Amino acid sequence: MFSYFKAPIFNLYPDANLSIRDVYKKIVGVDYMSVTDKLRLISGKREANSFKQKNFDFVTFSGIFKRRSIDGLLLHSNYICFDFDDVGDIDRLKSILIGDNQLHTSLLFSSPSGTGLKWIVRINTEDYSHSDWFNAISNYLDKTYGLKVDESGKDVSRACFLCYDNNAYIDPKELK
Repeated sequence: MFSYFKAPIFNLYPDANLSIRDVYKKIVGVDYMSVTDKLRLISGKREANSFKQKNFDFVTFSGIFKRRSIDGLLLHSNYICFDFDDVGDIDRLKSILIGDNQLHTSLLFSSPSGTGLKWIVRINTEDYSHSDWFNAISNYLDKTYGLKVDESGKDVSRACFLCYDNNAYIDPKELK
């Protein structure tokens, strides 16, 4: 479980706790179809970011929070979110990430802009910290595939906007 927040991004207090399955259903359902379509019609980057911040609900995949801040973490979820921006061939990257034998893809979906990917991986924070996992996986992706991830994922309280993606992937084990 992890925290779910209603828009705007300035909202620091969660509305609910959700599971990966709950988020997957929201992403592939119609809840975010209209707002995602509107965002993708905005041509200016600044205008698009402003629209996204005001209109998209979001989650903190890495945990349950009393308040969205590093010191507001109540319980780590044992998930970590990696953000890949401006991906040239999204289908190719999806295949690489889902097919990787070392890391377990729990959820994978397109970013609100449609030009990137959000990749949710299961980790074990009893062994290593969130930051240690982020650094290790980032290094692995760079050395193995030449992939660079957005460094913002180091922040355990990092917000991840939810959008419509009818081609999102969820590990079938997560649906149980």
